[in-house]
Amino acid sequence: MKVLHYVNENNLSWGRSWGSLLKKLESLGVENAVVCKSGGTLSSLLRESSIRCSEADVLLADLPVTALGFAQALRGAAPELIHTRLSSGARIGGWWGKKLGIPVLSTLDKFAKIKYYRDCTYLAACSEAVRHDAVSKGFPSERAVVIHNSIDSSHYRRNERVGREMRVKLNLPDSHLLITAAGRFDDGKGFELLLRAYRDFSLLASGPQTKLMLLGDGPFRGRLESLTRELGITEDVIMPGFVEDVRPWLWGSDIFVFPSDGPDAFGLSLLEAMAAGLPVAASDCGGPGELIKDGESGLMVQRGDQNALCTALSKLASAPTLRASLAKCAERRADDFSVDSIAASTVDCYRKILRDRNAVI
Repeated sequence: MKVLHYVNENNLSWGRSWGSLLKKLESLGVENAVVCKSGGTLSSLLRESSIRCSEADVLLADLPVTALGFAQALRGAAPELIHTRLSSGARIGGWWGKKLGIPVLSTLDKFAKIKYYRDCTYLAACSEAVRHDAVSKGFPSERAVVIHNSIDSSHYRRNERVGREMRVKLNLPDSHLLITAAGRFDDGKGFELLLRAYRDFSLLASGPQTKLMLLGDGPFRGRLESLTRELGITEDVIMPGFVEDVRPWLWGSDIFVFPSDGPDAFGLSLLEAMAAGLPVAASDCGGPGELIKDGESGLMVQRGDQNALCTALSKLASAPTLRASLAKCAERRADDFSVDSIAASTVDCYRKILRDRNAVI
């Protein structure tokens, strides 16, 4: 089957994992063509993997009729199906698909405004939480399915040697536990909550000494740095900034925390940490609740609850046997989101759409 994938961007943090998924789809009989925005790194990344990719810019994303480059690529590829990602891609791809009579599947990876998806034939939500949100906003439930984000779990398998090298780089003794969180420093991500919970935990802790590492960057960085000073924990908090390859930092860590205090669609950084063999604690903020079984593959805490997060940190830091058990189960759970598994689900969805364009999935 011929599928045109469209994303109106060219710098994506998940570009490499998406490329892996496209290659797997190809092995399952999908003839892929990708159209993306010019500039950036995505097009070259895909071409390096021998994935057919062309670039097309849009004059006005809110006026899909101006996406003439995309329309030209669409007519040239003559796909049986359009698969879009991100809101602007759904808006443009949906409009042209409707105009040309081509079914459109749009991946929905956030709690988005449904107006961008009104012309899409089907939605593939990245989690049940996102699907429920879309349906509650008026998208027909019979045309909304769940296809989780994928991860190449083997890419994250723990490398103890590299992990030790990272700890040396951080000047971190073996006796210390390194608690890590990662993401964009922005509203709803819960990093301020984590700093406060960590301060409370530090005051109560009677076990191993710890450090807290926040990986990432964003508009809240200055606020977080000020808060560490205000809380008196500057010496215990490490903020390396944005890192291109998160794996060595995860491999040097002992515990991972996903502290979002706003709704979160999926939790890819959480899944990466699970694949890296880390025991995890996460807030019950949507998607993460579908990744973790509380007490088995991680610890779930109520969203926005500072005391609950502090308790989870204490529980993990003081119990090495628990950490080992949770880490083992987390690693197995991450395998459920493998590229092979998600590609198979995606192809099944494609086939259902193409079997009968009027069918209900």
